[in-house]
Amino acid sequence: RKVMGQLLISENEFDEALRHLKVLEEVEKDSTESRFKIALIQIGKKDYKEAEQELNVILAQKPDFAEARFYLASVQATSGRTKESLDNLNKIDEKSEYFVRAQTLAVLIYKEKEDILSAEKALKKVLEVEPGNKPIATTLLTLLKEEGRFDDAESIIKDLLKQYPKDEKLLFLYGVLLHDSGKLAEAKYNMKEVIEINPKHGDALNYLAYIMAENSEDLNEASIYAERALKIKPDEPYYLDTLGWIYYQRGEVGKAIEYLGRAVARAPSDAVILEHLGDALAKSGQENDAQGHYRRALAEAKNKSRNINEQLIERLESKIK
Repeated sequence: RKVMGQLLISENEFDEALRHLKVLEEVEKDSTESRFKIALIQIGKKDYKEAEQELNVILAQKPDFAEARFYLASVQATSGRTKESLDNLNKIDEKSEYFVRAQTLAVLIYKEKEDILSAEKALKKVLEVEPGNKPIATTLLTLLKEEGRFDDAESIIKDLLKQYPKDEKLLFLYGVLLHDSGKLAEAKYNMKEVIEINPKHGDALNYLAYIMAENSEDLNEASIYAERALKIKPDEPYYLDTLGWIYYQRGEVGKAIEYLGRAVARAPSDAVILEHLGDALAKSGQENDAQGHYRRALAEAKNKSRNINEQLIERLESKIK
């Protein structure tokens, strides 16, 4: 029956496999393995109630069975019982191979509950066990950046870059962090370093162009970077916005409206792109159209549940008046 159960599972004959496994769990002295296979099949069939019953029996007999506890927590999270799920995830010992997966799932639950402090603690637990875990470190960095805790984020990324000094993803993220914290010269340097490592890094090319455009700094050079980015992704709205904004800064309003209009068509809910098109329309004397885009931008800016940009809202309200 064990062999038949395994063969049937490999052939995706799950109902027939269940028939053999259920006989096994009744006759085996230690039915843990069979029960666990039954639970996994039930999860695959989305029969979560049956799966949970099997997993609870396993854990009553073997509380340290981390894999079973992880799947039980996953089932509970799927059914919206986040407190029970988190309780089980946090019972998984850090020495277990399932510890990192457990804390990663916990982070997702905490973020959904907007419990940022607990999410941060969970991420730091993983980094204590796996200091070089780049995906987890990147998630923590993004979380800290969203919370405006730039110094904390910078400290973490500097430590990571000591281990991975030529990692283009980390260098790019560091550049974004420096930009958002107002360190523009350092941000530019970082973006250029990314481009040296990977000349076809579209996001770095675009970011560098945008930093220069924001400060009306060498707009001809900025346009070269923006055009290089667009050659890589011709329909990327943020790249179109950057080049359109450079044209606006250079006084080429017709071209600005063309590129910003294309950007809005591809990212109709981005408040900053809408504002940029409004500015270009206003400069060309199309005040009614500009007003419409400012109002759309204001509605989108106010529609964000978290991290509302108060400066953007004030700026848009002033332009509308």
